[in-house]
Amino acid sequence: MKCKICGEELKNEGFCRLHAKAYRNLLERFEGWKKALDISWKEYLGEIRLSSFSGLKVKEVAEILLSENP
Repeated sequence: MKCKICGEELKNEGFCRLHAKAYRNLLERFEGWKKALDISWKEYLGEIRLSSFSGLKVKEVAEILLSENP
């Protein structure tokens, strides 16, 4: 199977190696954001997607997660 973002071979979570790492990073950092800002998962993904401090792979994962669960 292929990564749902870039078409590379899958590693886990439905993503290639780089996008899977970005996904894990999103998951790991969400709790800190949630405690600090009291935001939902969707709000968090929206903030990440728009942030100039977020990397391209993380933004791509945030975008696909938002589009899959509107």
